[in-house]
Amino acid sequence: MSEPHALDDERLLARLGAIAREIDPAPQLVREIGYAAYSLHRLDDELALLVADSRSELDAVRSVTSEVRLMSFQSPGISVEIEVSRGPSQITAIGQLMPADAAAGGQVHLETPAGNVASVRIDSEGRFEFSDVTESMVRFRVEAPGVKTVTTCWVELGAD
Repeated sequence: MSEPHALDDERLLARLGAIAREIDPAPQLVREIGYAAYSLHRLDDELALLVADSRSELDAVRSVTSEVRLMSFQSPGISVEIEVSRGPSQITAIGQLMPADAAAGGQVHLETPAGNVASVRIDSEGRFEFSDVTESMVRFRVEAPGVKTVTTCWVELGAD
């Protein structure tokens, strides 16, 4: 059982912290530098660039819409193929890594600017699937034993 004074101390510290944040907040430059420094924590990842996107190909043809989007990302040593389909109530992303055995047993992480949303295992054929994907900017990060971590560039999975 905690002492009554400990609860009072916690409330007092919380209140003092709120006052300090309101009266003397961290300068915007300090926040920006902090965010920039944190963004470097994955600097060693290989970047997989978007080399093909069916959305951009459909944009060239007037009045053609599709519920399926195909994207290909390429990095040295591995490519990531993603099929995004929009159902009545959810978005699904199914992926395939090439070569398939390069990342088998690893994980793929689906990330939004707010952070890691979901993680799934890569099967022995190099496949993975995310259900109920958020309509937002996303990227995929592939982590597997013996392979350098690969992160795709950001892509928008929103309304067309």
